[in-house]
Amino acid sequence: MMGATEYSAYPPPDQPQYSFLGGDGPKPDVEMPPEYTAGLEESNPFSERAIRRAFIRKVYITLTIQLIITFGLVFMFTFWQTLRMWTWENPYLTYALIPATFILVLVLACCNQARRKVPLNYILLGIFTVFEGCLLGCLAALFDADAVMWATGATILVTLGLTIFALQTKVRYHVYYLCPLLDQ
Repeated sequence: MMGATEYSAYPPPDQPQYSFLGGDGPKPDVEMPPEYTAGLEESNPFSERAIRRAFIRKVYITLTIQLIITFGLVFMFTFWQTLRMWTWENPYLTYALIPATFILVLVLACCNQARRKVPLNYILLGIFTVFEGCLLGCLAALFDADAVMWATGATILVTLGLTIFALQTKVRYHVYYLCPLLDQ
């Protein structure tokens, strides 16, 4: 490469050198881009504390109603001896409830119109709760009542613990934090 001028990444020594992070040199005529986080707090529908509390209250009231119905059905299958014996002798109710519950889960998960319309979503959630309670009741009828009571107590403790945590925490858990976990 004879005759070619060498290229240097550094400016010649006769030109002044300016610091990138705030030297005394001339400033570029370029506008700084806006901060990408500015304004996101206001656009978040759960940014106000009262709205978040009302949402949490609604979710936990719905969950409490579901648990009461489910526990009532499980206890009915566990402690009502006639129903318990009938469940042992006729397992087809269990075999019918498994696909019915699975189909309802798919409908609630995949059909946006069914999930977002107010009376329909509560009706489907109620039907799901009854089917799931009956399915768990059929399975609980196969076990000893003490084991069912221990499982019920553990479920109540975990639910109460998560409720207290959700009401007292300052940490906001958003879908943005869970999305990287779902990609794996």
